[in-house]
Amino acid sequence: MIDSEETRIRLIGRFKLETAKYLDKLKINLPRLMIAPEDEETTRQVFLLAHTIKGNVAMMLLLDKEFASLNPYAQKLETAALALCNHAQRPTQALLNEFYENISLLEFNFDKVA
Repeated sequence: MIDSEETRIRLIGRFKLETAKYLDKLKINLPRLMIAPEDEETTRQVFLLAHTIKGNVAMMLLLDKEFASLNPYAQKLETAALALCNHAQRPTQALLNEFYENISLLEFNFDKVA
């Protein structure tokens, strides 16, 4: 349980800062997959970033229900990244577009939460 509004605000600020950093790293790594789709390290990095974003959104949801608006986009990022990791899907322009769409929706909805 959060002991004060100040702590809550600090946690939300840290979440937004860290998630923005992870989204930026994701945007850097995604084009690399198109250039070298067999690059396991980049694929792994994309998954870890998406998984961390989804986990952070889930934790913030425990703090404030307003974060529910971010959950579907974070979940879609992780699902797409997992498909890449499991080799169920190859990196395609359509998949990259899906990643970028969900990244944009996360960034857009950041301003609407807490």
